[in-house]
Amino acid sequence: MTKYIKKENLFEVLKQFESGQQSLALEKMSLYIKHNKDDFKNRYNFAYMLEKSGQREKAILNYKLVLDNDPNNWRALTNLYLIYFDQEKFEKSLSLVNKLLSSMPEHQPSLRDKAHLLFYLNSLTEAKKNVELSIKLNEKDYIAINILGMILDKMGLFNEAKAEYLKAIKIDKNYYPSYSNLGKTLLELQDIDNGIKVLQQGIKINPNFENAHNNLANAYNKIGRYNEAIEIYKKLLEENPKHKDINSNIALSYFNNKNFKEAEKYFDITKNLNPDDKNFRKNFAHFLFYKQEYEQAWHYWEDRLNKDEYYINNEWKNKIREWVYTGSTINKGEKLLIIKEQGIGDEILFGTIYPNLLNEFPDCIIETDPRLISLFKRSYHADKNFVPFLSISNNENNFSKFDKIIFAGSLGKFYRKKKSDFLDKNKLNPEKQNLQFVNSLLKKIKGKKIGFSWKSKREFYGEGKSINLIDCKELFDLQNTTFINLQYGDIESDLIDAKNNFNQKIITLKEIDLMNDFEKISALLCNLDLFITVSNSTAHLAGALNVPTILIKPKTFAIFHYWNQPDNLTPWYPSIQLLEQPENILDLMNKLKNLITKL
Repeated sequence: MTKYIKKENLFEVLKQFESGQQSLALEKMSLYIKHNKDDFKNRYNFAYMLEKSGQREKAILNYKLVLDNDPNNWRALTNLYLIYFDQEKFEKSLSLVNKLLSSMPEHQPSLRDKAHLLFYLNSLTEAKKNVELSIKLNEKDYIAINILGMILDKMGLFNEAKAEYLKAIKIDKNYYPSYSNLGKTLLELQDIDNGIKVLQQGIKINPNFENAHNNLANAYNKIGRYNEAIEIYKKLLEENPKHKDINSNIALSYFNNKNFKEAEKYFDITKNLNPDDKNFRKNFAHFLFYKQEYEQAWHYWEDRLNKDEYYINNEWKNKIREWVYTGSTINKGEKLLIIKEQGIGDEILFGTIYPNLLNEFPDCIIETDPRLISLFKRSYHADKNFVPFLSISNNENNFSKFDKIIFAGSLGKFYRKKKSDFLDKNKLNPEKQNLQFVNSLLKKIKGKKIGFSWKSKREFYGEGKSINLIDCKELFDLQNTTFINLQYGDIESDLIDAKNNFNQKIITLKEIDLMNDFEKISALLCNLDLFITVSNSTAHLAGALNVPTILIKPKTFAIFHYWNQPDNLTPWYPSIQLLEQPENILDLMNKLKNLITKL
């Protein structure tokens, strides 16, 4: 039986604990505390010993007793908030950090930890402010710099995040989390090869770092090496079967690999483990869209409106945030302001819902891209409904004039609850004068007229959505066919390369601004026999105009719910046939030629 320990002998007990005789030292300290309940200095030591020996709940109890006696004991506050942090009890942890900072406002590690907590709580603006204060106090704190990179990454500022990770690595080349995070960001920037190399560097430094293996699997998932990704996820799950992120990621890999049974299994596991995780909710929404379970899909997809990153770095969005309606019902007679989605392709997509909306709410106001206003007004017989984007929503004084302010991307939950809710034929129509004008331009062209668009300009996803024009030689061998350029942007070098490589001229109508003149682009599309395109805004326009179209699906098509369908058709655009990209470009060209012949 352990003898009673005197206070003057406690130093030896602590040394005993540090030397590895933890059980015996703890037994002695426990006996001492039992007889000296008010010795809070040594109760702190007791709590620390309990924590280090894995007895966290007892440690928490004793840290709390120390804080009851001395609420500002910064060591007890720090150790307790770090335990809560590790337990993912972020609100509890933040409360203690704030308490510490109220008495020590420039305590640099706590400012850094507060930023890290706010990152996990999705308060990104506040997180960024705190970590920048922390770095100002210690410019060499590579951990704080790494956290700043994480915050910037979550905000979508990938180049800025990349720069911070590189700074952190320059300060400490062995801090492996920075490699893992840098690799993840390089994947977001579509720098896949370097992303994989950096992740492998981090794994070499620490082969047991779970996060790096997870990110490497994510990289393989991103480039279509699904089986390799799944193998890594499986190994990680052997160690930690209830890891919420890895269960979500393996579900996505199985989904991408078209193993829907396994995908559903792991989505269900994630739903039970962490139903509020934003990545799970986004990926599960796409899975439900694929299954065409639209009502439930919108429920998960709408979660974007509750996340900070949807509003970050957009002063206008932040201003309107508290006014945006996220509920599930709209009532007849209410005055609605509808605000366009960010990209013009998404705006056209959700614009196919406007006929339903206008029928039920004939007095609603819809803010839209000025390039689409005349097209929408004429097609939807709505002269008074469409106004330029920001003409109303940029002034807070106008918000109270409306019962509800709704983003166009939220209209699906009201009007597209099941597959039969989609229109059999979209209602967008070009102007007759423009149809005649374009017809006169094309009169001299003999044979079939096929429009062609091969690039997407969308940041981060463009490469996976685009194809190289010079790889399309087989396509241009089609007899009795003339290809019409419908590719917007700077493409002069593409056209020159094509002509030099296989002497094929793609006709460009210089009278039409392919970037901005959506009226004449619409007329051109409607004068074609067929349109072949990758995923871009012109593809959406063609679908909304009911133009016969072959759409070459993006390599990462699962992230575009409107193209990711159980067959080769999408309910959003009945005139579009979807074509998946095979590994070999020649196979793609042969598939295209066969499909063109059938059509």
